[in-house]
Amino acid sequence: MNNHYNDGGEVVSYLEFGAIATSPPIKKIYDFRTMQQAYDWFMHARYSQDISCYIWMLQALSSGDLSEVGRLYQELIHHPDDFSSNLSKWAALQTIDDLTPIYYEHGQTLFGCIEGIACCATLLDMAKIPMARPELTVQGVAWEGFDISPFFNLMAKQLHGNCRIQTYSDEKSIPSRVSVAFAKGVTLLYAVRSPEDFFLLFSRAVCGVFDISFNVHGQGSLALGTGKQVCYLSLDSFADYYRSHSSIILLRRNASGLRNDDTKLYIEGIVCKDAETTQRFIQNDATFRDGLQAAFPELSGKLLHRSDREYLDWIEFSEFLELCRL
Repeated sequence: MNNHYNDGGEVVSYLEFGAIATSPPIKKIYDFRTMQQAYDWFMHARYSQDISCYIWMLQALSSGDLSEVGRLYQELIHHPDDFSSNLSKWAALQTIDDLTPIYYEHGQTLFGCIEGIACCATLLDMAKIPMARPELTVQGVAWEGFDISPFFNLMAKQLHGNCRIQTYSDEKSIPSRVSVAFAKGVTLLYAVRSPEDFFLLFSRAVCGVFDISFNVHGQGSLALGTGKQVCYLSLDSFADYYRSHSSIILLRRNASGLRNDDTKLYIEGIVCKDAETTQRFIQNDATFRDGLQAAFPELSGKLLHRSDREYLDWIEFSEFLELCRL
């Protein structure tokens, strides 16, 4: 399915609900919504299913039914790498010494990562994997996020009454200092229009977790199926800006690479303020993944989208570009 539109014309996203009779063939539309409301309604349902799934997984863990945990995840979670992503977020939070770490997500929608991270933490505890901060729980984290949708900003709070949550709809209100920052690739394509935007977002954090795609040949924009324009930063411009910046970017070497007939470079990694933080994250991340696979080999094969050792191989961003001759 092609989700990209390149002709520069207007793109309207829509949500349609109805019924189809097969004999005689009749289609009935009960409701039809467009643009932001269509996105809110659809994504609320999708992310709510993820949240529900993680709650059911936690219930299955409490009764020791590991096969049910794996079944639920594979049948109901939308993104196959969701558990792995939440594990990285928990590794980052375990890296930070702040008494009450602040986790910031750009495009947090419903903050479903809270249930996902709670599931990760429960499994790690069951596996008796040592924690850098064994006292830390999801209730001990200050959760902060930015989203353009007032609907999501409201519902994120309503769904997590037992957690400290602050949401923002104005980027000027985003706190200047947080412990951990996270942004998924498509969110960054919406939000970032220059290398300065990227580093402004992540320089707030001690440790940032992200993935993003770049245009190999110059900056470009296009409309996605959501009807909104996204921007692919120029790889050369980003690399030049990074070389003059104090932050350190490390990539998962074997998860990053050229895509779309070598026109895009996808990278998955972390951006940190100092080398000590990068090493602490890498140690936590490896300890978590190795420990889960040792304790629950069959379940880990269902929860982790990649269980190979190569996924734990890291490389600095500039070195990666030299290796790829970019």
